[in-house]
Amino acid sequence: MSRARISCRTYGNFALGACPGAPDANPKTTIAVLDPLSLAVVDEIKLSQAIVARTIVTTYKGQIYAYLSGTKTLMRVRWDPEAKKLTEDTAWAPAYLLEGQGPGAAPAAVGKWIIANSNANPSKTVPICAFAVSQDDPNVSSRLCPWGEKLPVRGASTSNTLASFSTDPENSLIFMQDWLVPGIFAVHIDQTTGEMKVKWQRDDITMGDYFVGIGPADKRVLLTQNVIDNTPAKAFAEDSNYQETLMWLDEKTGKTLAQGAPTPATTSGSLINIGYGGRVYMMGTQGSIFIYQVAPCSGGVYIPKSLGGSTCPSTPSPSPSPSSGAG
Repeated sequence: MSRARISCRTYGNFALGACPGAPDANPKTTIAVLDPLSLAVVDEIKLSQAIVARTIVTTYKGQIYAYLSGTKTLMRVRWDPEAKKLTEDTAWAPAYLLEGQGPGAAPAAVGKWIIANSNANPSKTVPICAFAVSQDDPNVSSRLCPWGEKLPVRGASTSNTLASFSTDPENSLIFMQDWLVPGIFAVHIDQTTGEMKVKWQRDDITMGDYFVGIGPADKRVLLTQNVIDNTPAKAFAEDSNYQETLMWLDEKTGKTLAQGAPTPATTSGSLINIGYGGRVYMMGTQGSIFIYQVAPCSGGVYIPKSLGGSTCPSTPSPSPSPSSGAG
Protein backbone atom coordinates (compact mmCIF):
# COMPACT_ATOMS: atom_id res chain seq x y z
CA MET A 1 0.00 0.00 0.00
CA SER A 2 1.38 3.40 -0.95
CA ARG A 3 0.86 6.48 1.15
CA ALA A 4 0.85 9.96 -0.35
CA ARG A 5 3.05 12.56 1.30
CA ILE A 6 2.33 16.26 1.23
CA SER A 7 5.34 18.51 1.65
CA CYS A 8 4.97 21.69 3.65
CA ARG A 9 7.95 23.81 4.67
CA THR A 10 5.89 26.09 6.90
CA TYR A 11 6.42 25.64 10.64
CA GLY A 12 4.76 26.62 13.93
CA ASN A 13 1.26 28.05 14.05
CA PHE A 14 1.65 29.25 10.43
CA ALA A 15 1.33 25.58 9.43
CA LEU A 16 -2.12 25.37 11.04
CA GLY A 17 -3.46 27.81 8.49
CA ALA A 18 -1.12 27.68 5.50
CA CYS A 19 -0.16 24.05 4.78
CA PRO A 20 -2.07 22.08 2.11
CA GLY A 21 -5.50 21.07 3.37
CA ALA A 22 -5.50 23.57 6.24
CA PRO A 23 -7.51 24.44 8.16
CA ASP A 24 -10.09 21.75 7.29
CA ALA A 25 -7.57 18.94 7.70
CA ASN A 26 -6.62 20.06 11.20
CA PRO A 27 -7.89 17.91 14.08
CA LYS A 28 -10.50 19.38 16.39
CA THR A 29 -8.92 21.42 19.16
CA THR A 30 -8.75 20.34 22.80
CA ILE A 31 -8.97 23.14 25.37
CA ALA A 32 -7.68 22.58 28.89
CA VAL A 33 -7.46 24.32 32.27
CA LEU A 34 -4.23 23.77 34.21
CA ASP A 35 -3.40 24.25 37.86
CA PRO A 36 -1.13 27.36 37.90
CA LEU A 37 1.30 25.81 40.39
CA SER A 38 1.55 22.15 39.45
CA LEU A 39 0.43 22.50 35.81
CA ALA A 40 -1.77 19.46 36.37
CA VAL A 41 -4.77 19.26 34.06
CA VAL A 42 -7.88 20.30 35.99
CA ASP A 43 -10.31 19.76 33.11
CA GLU A 44 -10.19 19.42 29.35
CA ILE A 45 -12.72 19.05 26.54
CA LYS A 46 -12.52 18.49 22.79
CA LEU A 47 -14.19 21.31 20.87
CA SER A 48 -16.47 20.94 17.86
CA GLN A 49 -14.02 22.78 15.55
CA ALA A 50 -10.32 23.34 14.96
CA ILE A 51 -8.79 26.58 16.28
CA VAL A 52 -5.79 28.19 14.55
CA ALA A 53 -5.39 31.27 16.78
CA ARG A 54 -5.07 32.38 20.38
CA THR A 55 -7.86 32.22 22.95
CA ILE A 56 -9.12 35.19 24.96
CA VAL A 57 -10.68 34.91 28.42
CA THR A 58 -13.04 37.50 29.87
CA THR A 59 -15.71 37.84 32.54
CA TYR A 60 -19.25 38.91 31.66
CA LYS A 61 -22.23 39.12 34.01
CA GLY A 62 -20.46 37.03 36.63
CA GLN A 63 -19.43 34.27 34.19
CA ILE A 64 -15.94 33.35 32.99
CA TYR A 65 -15.83 32.79 29.24
CA ALA A 66 -13.17 31.82 26.72
CA TYR A 67 -13.83 33.07 23.18
CA LEU A 68 -12.25 31.44 20.14
CA SER A 69 -12.28 31.87 16.37
CA GLY A 70 -13.31 28.55 14.87
CA THR A 71 -13.01 27.43 11.27
CA LYS A 72 -16.76 27.97 10.78
CA THR A 73 -18.15 29.99 13.70
CA LEU A 74 -17.03 31.88 16.76
CA MET A 75 -17.01 29.70 19.84
CA ARG A 76 -17.60 30.23 23.56
CA VAL A 77 -16.45 28.00 26.39
CA ARG A 78 -17.64 28.55 29.98
CA TRP A 79 -15.38 27.87 32.95
CA ASP A 80 -17.08 27.04 36.27
CA PRO A 81 -14.41 27.60 38.95
CA GLU A 82 -16.47 25.92 41.67
CA ALA A 83 -17.27 22.76 39.74
CA LYS A 84 -13.89 22.99 37.97
CA LYS A 85 -15.59 22.23 34.69
CA LEU A 86 -15.34 23.47 31.08
CA THR A 87 -18.43 23.53 28.86
CA GLU A 88 -18.71 24.50 25.20
CA ASP A 89 -21.70 26.82 24.76
CA THR A 90 -23.08 25.40 21.51
CA ALA A 91 -26.04 27.82 21.64
CA TRP A 92 -23.62 30.74 21.16
CA ALA A 93 -21.95 30.03 17.81
CA PRO A 94 -22.38 32.96 15.40
CA ALA A 95 -21.17 32.53 11.81
CA TYR A 96 -18.61 35.31 11.36
CA LEU A 97 -16.98 34.59 8.01
CA LEU A 98 -18.00 35.59 4.51
CA GLU A 99 -17.63 32.91 1.85
CA GLY A 100 -13.97 32.78 0.87
CA GLN A 101 -12.58 34.23 4.10
CA GLY A 102 -10.21 32.22 6.27
CA PRO A 103 -10.64 31.74 10.04
CA GLY A 104 -9.70 34.74 12.12
CA ALA A 105 -7.04 35.49 14.70
CA ALA A 106 -7.99 35.85 18.37
CA PRO A 107 -11.23 37.74 19.08
CA ALA A 108 -11.34 40.85 21.30
CA ALA A 109 -13.91 42.19 23.77
CA VAL A 110 -15.37 45.72 23.87
CA GLY A 111 -18.07 45.93 26.53
CA LYS A 112 -20.77 43.40 25.67
CA TRP A 113 -19.42 42.93 22.14
CA ILE A 114 -17.00 40.31 20.89
CA ILE A 115 -14.98 41.58 17.92
CA ALA A 116 -13.59 39.13 15.38
CA ASN A 117 -11.48 39.50 12.28
CA SER A 118 -10.76 36.96 9.53
CA ASN A 119 -7.97 35.65 7.29
CA ALA A 120 -5.48 34.43 9.90
CA ASN A 121 -5.64 31.66 7.31
CA PRO A 122 -4.92 33.70 4.13
CA SER A 123 -7.64 34.41 1.58
CA LYS A 124 -7.18 35.15 -2.10
CA THR A 125 -10.82 36.15 -2.68
CA VAL A 126 -12.13 38.29 0.23
CA PRO A 127 -10.32 40.90 2.38
CA ILE A 128 -10.53 41.13 6.16
CA CYS A 129 -13.74 42.39 7.77
CA ALA A 130 -14.69 43.33 11.34
CA PHE A 131 -17.52 41.33 12.90
CA ALA A 132 -19.13 42.45 16.18
CA VAL A 133 -21.54 40.13 18.02
CA SER A 134 -23.38 40.48 21.33
CA GLN A 135 -22.37 38.28 24.24
CA ASP A 136 -26.05 38.27 25.21
CA ASP A 137 -27.45 37.15 21.84
CA PRO A 138 -25.43 35.55 19.00
CA ASN A 139 -28.10 36.70 16.53
CA VAL A 140 -27.33 40.39 17.19
CA SER A 141 -24.30 41.36 15.13
CA SER A 142 -22.85 43.83 12.63
CA ARG A 143 -20.12 43.70 10.02
CA LEU A 144 -17.76 46.29 8.51
CA CYS A 145 -15.54 45.64 5.46
CA PRO A 146 -13.50 48.82 4.82
CA TRP A 147 -11.30 47.14 2.20
CA GLY A 148 -14.41 45.91 0.38
CA GLU A 149 -15.46 42.31 -0.17
CA LYS A 150 -13.39 41.31 -3.19
CA LEU A 151 -9.70 40.72 -3.96
CA PRO A 152 -7.48 41.93 -5.52
CA VAL A 153 -7.61 45.35 -3.90
CA ARG A 154 -5.04 48.14 -3.49
CA GLY A 155 -2.54 46.10 -5.49
CA ALA A 156 -2.80 43.07 -3.17
CA SER A 157 -4.04 39.66 -4.30
CA THR A 158 -3.88 38.02 -0.85
CA SER A 159 -5.24 39.09 2.53
CA ASN A 160 -3.71 37.86 5.79
CA THR A 161 -3.23 38.88 9.42
CA LEU A 162 -1.21 37.44 12.29
CA ALA A 163 -2.89 39.44 15.03
CA SER A 164 -6.29 40.27 16.43
CA PHE A 165 -7.72 43.74 16.11
CA SER A 166 -6.57 46.06 18.88
CA THR A 167 -9.24 47.83 20.91
CA ASP A 168 -9.72 50.88 23.13
CA PRO A 169 -12.96 50.27 25.08
CA GLU A 170 -12.70 53.63 26.88
CA ASN A 171 -12.95 55.45 23.54
CA SER A 172 -15.09 52.78 21.81
CA LEU A 173 -12.44 52.24 19.14
CA ILE A 174 -11.25 49.23 17.14
CA PHE A 175 -8.08 49.26 15.03
CA MET A 176 -7.98 47.16 11.85
CA GLN A 177 -4.93 45.98 9.91
CA ASP A 178 -3.90 43.58 7.13
CA TRP A 179 -0.40 42.22 6.63
CA LEU A 180 -0.60 42.30 2.82
CA VAL A 181 -3.31 44.85 1.93
CA PRO A 182 -2.27 48.50 2.46
CA GLY A 183 -4.17 50.69 4.89
CA ILE A 184 -5.14 50.79 8.56
CA PHE A 185 -8.49 51.89 9.98
CA ALA A 186 -9.70 53.31 13.29
CA VAL A 187 -13.31 52.18 13.72
CA HIS A 188 -15.83 53.57 16.21
CA ILE A 189 -18.25 51.04 17.69
CA ASP A 190 -21.51 52.08 19.30
CA GLN A 191 -21.41 50.02 22.49
CA THR A 192 -25.22 50.09 22.70
CA THR A 193 -26.11 48.92 19.20
CA GLY A 194 -22.85 47.40 17.91
CA GLU A 195 -22.87 49.62 14.81
CA MET A 196 -19.36 50.26 13.45
CA LYS A 197 -18.15 53.23 11.39
CA VAL A 198 -14.68 54.24 10.16
CA LYS A 199 -13.39 57.19 12.21
CA TRP A 200 -10.15 57.69 10.25
CA GLN A 201 -7.90 55.75 7.92
CA ARG A 202 -4.25 55.84 6.82
CA ASP A 203 -3.81 54.43 3.33
CA ASP A 204 -0.04 54.94 3.50
CA ILE A 205 0.49 52.44 6.34
CA THR A 206 0.71 48.65 5.95
CA MET A 207 0.99 46.47 9.03
CA GLY A 208 -0.36 43.11 10.16
CA ASP A 209 0.75 42.94 13.76
CA TYR A 210 -0.48 44.43 17.03
CA PHE A 211 -1.20 48.09 17.73
CA VAL A 212 -0.44 49.51 21.17
CA GLY A 213 -2.19 52.44 22.86
CA ILE A 214 -0.43 54.53 25.51
CA GLY A 215 -1.44 57.51 27.64
CA PRO A 216 -4.72 58.72 29.19
CA ALA A 217 -7.97 58.23 27.29
CA ASP A 218 -8.26 61.87 26.16
CA LYS A 219 -4.65 62.06 24.95
CA ARG A 220 -4.02 58.50 23.82
CA VAL A 221 -1.23 57.73 21.36
CA LEU A 222 -1.37 54.74 19.02
CA LEU A 223 1.84 52.92 18.10
CA THR A 224 1.96 50.99 14.86
CA GLN A 225 4.53 49.37 12.62
CA ASN A 226 4.64 50.33 8.95
CA VAL A 227 6.17 48.10 6.29
CA ILE A 228 8.37 50.14 3.96
CA ASP A 229 7.24 50.25 0.32
CA ASN A 230 5.32 47.44 -1.36
CA THR A 231 6.76 44.24 0.07
CA PRO A 232 5.95 41.02 -1.84
CA ALA A 233 4.02 38.38 0.10
CA LYS A 234 6.92 35.92 -0.32
CA ALA A 235 9.21 38.21 1.66
CA PHE A 236 6.78 38.12 4.60
CA ALA A 237 6.01 34.44 4.64
CA GLU A 238 9.42 32.92 3.91
CA ASP A 239 12.38 35.10 4.72
CA SER A 240 11.25 38.34 6.43
CA ASN A 241 13.23 40.23 3.80
CA TYR A 242 11.79 43.71 4.28
CA GLN A 243 12.16 46.87 6.33
CA GLU A 244 9.70 48.58 8.62
CA THR A 245 9.39 51.70 10.73
CA LEU A 246 7.64 52.42 14.03
CA MET A 247 5.11 55.26 14.12
CA TRP A 248 3.40 57.22 16.90
CA LEU A 249 -0.08 58.43 15.86
CA ASP A 250 -2.68 60.67 17.49
CA GLU A 251 -5.37 58.10 18.29
CA LYS A 252 -8.20 60.60 17.75
CA THR A 253 -7.15 61.71 14.26
CA GLY A 254 -4.52 59.27 12.96
CA LYS A 255 -2.06 62.15 12.50
CA THR A 256 1.64 61.23 12.69
CA LEU A 257 3.32 62.49 15.87
CA ALA A 258 6.70 60.80 15.40
CA GLN A 259 8.32 58.13 13.28
CA GLY A 260 11.38 55.96 13.77
CA ALA A 261 14.13 55.27 11.25
CA PRO A 262 13.71 52.13 9.11
CA THR A 263 14.95 48.85 10.62
CA PRO A 264 15.12 45.27 9.38
CA ALA A 265 12.01 43.16 9.97
CA THR A 266 10.85 42.50 13.51
CA THR A 267 9.34 39.26 14.79
CA SER A 268 5.84 38.70 13.45
CA GLY A 269 3.06 38.01 15.93
CA SER A 270 4.84 39.84 18.76
CA LEU A 271 3.78 42.95 20.63
CA ILE A 272 5.28 46.42 20.54
CA ASN A 273 6.84 46.37 24.01
CA ILE A 274 6.55 49.52 26.14
CA GLY A 275 9.36 50.09 28.63
CA TYR A 276 10.50 52.52 31.31
CA GLY A 277 10.90 56.23 30.52
CA GLY A 278 9.00 56.12 27.24
CA ARG A 279 11.23 53.55 25.62
CA VAL A 280 9.86 51.04 23.14
CA TYR A 281 11.44 47.65 22.43
CA MET A 282 11.06 45.51 19.30
CA MET A 283 12.59 42.09 18.60
CA GLY A 284 14.32 41.69 15.24
CA THR A 285 14.06 38.49 13.23
CA GLN A 286 17.88 38.20 13.07
CA GLY A 287 18.46 38.36 16.82
CA SER A 288 18.67 42.13 17.31
CA ILE A 289 16.62 44.23 19.73
CA PHE A 290 15.60 47.67 18.48
CA ILE A 291 15.16 50.37 21.12
CA TYR A 292 13.19 53.54 20.38
CA GLN A 293 12.64 56.71 22.35
CA VAL A 294 10.80 59.80 21.14
CA ALA A 295 13.10 62.83 21.12
CA PRO A 296 12.05 66.39 22.06
CA CYS A 297 10.79 68.21 18.99
CA SER A 298 10.10 71.95 19.11
CA GLY A 299 9.40 72.35 15.41
CA GLY A 300 6.60 69.84 14.89
CA VAL A 301 6.60 66.19 13.84
CA TYR A 302 9.87 64.26 13.78
CA ILE A 303 10.33 62.12 10.65
CA PRO A 304 13.78 60.68 9.78
CA LYS A 305 15.59 62.17 6.77
CA SER A 306 15.66 58.72 5.18
CA LEU A 307 11.87 58.87 5.04
CA GLY A 308 11.58 62.33 3.57
CA GLY A 309 13.11 64.76 6.03
CA SER A 310 12.28 66.29 9.39
CA THR A 311 10.66 69.47 10.66
CA CYS A 312 12.90 69.50 13.71
CA PRO A 313 16.44 68.33 14.44
CA SER A 314 17.15 64.75 15.36
CA THR A 315 18.05 64.55 19.06
CA PRO A 316 19.99 61.45 20.14
CA SER A 317 18.12 59.24 22.57
CA PRO A 318 19.77 58.80 25.97
CA SER A 319 21.70 55.58 26.39
CA PRO A 320 22.33 53.53 29.53
CA SER A 321 25.55 54.58 31.25
CA PRO A 322 28.18 51.86 31.75
CA SER A 323 28.71 50.78 35.32
CA SER A 324 31.76 52.39 36.94
CA GLY A 325 32.15 49.46 39.28
CA ALA A 326 32.16 51.78 42.32
CA GLY A 327 30.75 50.30 45.48
